Amino acid sequence: MPPASAIRPPADQQELHAFADIAASSFGTLPDNIRPMHEKIGSAMFRLLRARGKVAGGLCVHRMGQWFGGRLVSMTGVGEVAVAPEHRAHGLATRLMRAAVEEIHANGCALSALYPATCPLYQRAGYEIAGGHYEITLDPNRLSLRDRALELRAANPGDDAAIGRAWRTFVRRASGPLDRNAPEWRVMKAAYRPPAQGYAVWNEGRVEGFVSYGGKRPEGMMRLAEFFANTPAAARRLFSFLADHRTQVKQVKWFGNPVDPMLMVLPEPMICRMRHWDPWMLRIIDVDRALSERGYPRHLTERVHLEVQDDLLPANSGRFVLEVSDGRGHVRRGGRGSAVVDIRGLAALYSGHLSATDLRAMSGTVTAAPGPTATLDRIFAGPIPWMEEHF
Repeated sequence: MPPASAIRPPADQQELHAFADIAASSFGTLPDNIRPMHEKIGSAMFRLLRARGKVAGGLCVHRMGQWFGGRLVSMTGVGEVAVAPEHRAHGLATRLMRAAVEEIHANGCALSALYPATCPLYQRAGYEIAGGHYEITLDPNRLSLRDRALELRAANPGDDAAIGRAWRTFVRRASGPLDRNAPEWRVMKAAYRPPAQGYAVWNEGRVEGFVSYGGKRPEGMMRLAEFFANTPAAARRLFSFLADHRTQVKQVKWFGNPVDPMLMVLPEPMICRMRHWDPWMLRIIDVDRALSERGYPRHLTERVHLEVQDDLLPANSGRFVLEVSDGRGHVRRGGRGSAVVDIRGLAALYSGHLSATDLRAMSGTVTAAPGPTATLDRIFAGPIPWMEEHF
């Protein structure tokens, strides 16, 4: 196997197309289905690895953001990790991921997230499963709600700010959703998603709920791109809107929070079906930034002494003191290192996917006495981490 060059963006459209061919082979589709999307995204978001002067593999990186504890944390997503068949089993994918992690760290980002096709590759780069992508389905013919008290109207570009404020109110209660306003993510979504028509629920000049959908409806399936409400009245209005489609639609599907409280407005919540579609993985890129940018329970005042172990990014290794108060985290170097945490275990803990107690008992990624373990449980307690988008 000849030595591979450093990863860098495509030099020209020919290289961009060469990677589209590799991605198509890896993900079981046709190059003609991928090339137009890659051109819309732009070459600046791709990183390619070359061998013998030809593209041997690559991936896509996109700066976004992710909500944890009521605050938006800087995050870079990684997608389309692919290596040409003739170059597999030579460590190129591992090299791609390690180089990507190092670049993301150098760019000053706190986190990185991805959807894995296989976990060991990404675990070697410090990622760990930290949340899920959940599918929710219902039959609109079983919706008995007919509440149209609030105004619902088609959204237009002038409503974007009001819808954005409503979305931020919604996700502040959640762990894991993406920043929909990140420029690079908006480019990705426009490239990969069909255009969607949105409808906003209004009450006294503000948006309290929103739904959007688009594309074809195979076999009567209505796929929602966005679906959320911040008040019971708005939730009832949105479910009534879905019920109004019962003559054309056999099933409504969306991805979202598997324990969404808006489902409580349904007279019979059992009409909804939940399915864990895909796990996503998280990587703590910068320990100081990640712990400082995240939100925490406002009623909590705690201090914990950490020792973090990160074989890939030496700047993350060492001792940290995390002090939490008024919903904010304050980090300084030093301390006693009472809780030893591997970088992978820290990712699962950070998102709230697993508690320190569970990680200490089952994974070996947390080593601590019962006291510091219980402190970590309280600091990172929160809702089930989920992501609506897939990338």
